[in-house]
Amino acid sequence: MQIQLPENSVFVHGEELKTNSLKVAGAFGKKHFHVMRDIKNITAQIPDSFIQSNFGLVEYIDGKGQLRPMYEMTKDGFMLLVMGYNTEQAMQIKVAYIKEFNCMQSMLNNLNTSIMTKLLAALEAEKQSFAIASLAAKLLRKRQTEKPINQTKITSYIQQLQPLLNNFEALGD
Repeated sequence: MQIQLPENSVFVHGEELKTNSLKVAGAFGKKHFHVMRDIKNITAQIPDSFIQSNFGLVEYIDGKGQLRPMYEMTKDGFMLLVMGYNTEQAMQIKVAYIKEFNCMQSMLNNLNTSIMTKLLAALEAEKQSFAIASLAAKLLRKRQTEKPINQTKITSYIQQLQPLLNNFEALGD
């Protein structure tokens, strides 16, 4: 039997993969207020640091346009919540959720790896471009310094040669 999870049952929020109590309720065929109750019972028994890292109380707009509470949770929060759901179908849903979390994590890792590779390539290209521009600037400064000196020498040599050339032309006439 193929388990169909709610659309976007696992999503990226910030830099973390999460699901929420509405999606869990839908997947397990439970009423949302029962899932909220289960989360409240669990969070009453665990350290605040775990709660803050894995459960976040947020609001959503229901079908009537009213704000309602729901929990967003990480994979660890999800695992803790559904450990108590023990029917055969619940087991299949847990496996499907775990696969979905793992699939999303893999996609996120590949995306991050791809972006990191592109970033490193762009940084290397910028480094090379900067080195070339720096060398070009040094060569341009050298040219700007040497040009007047060379032109002065050329003018001087032409002036020194001019009388000789004039004499040479006179001999040829």
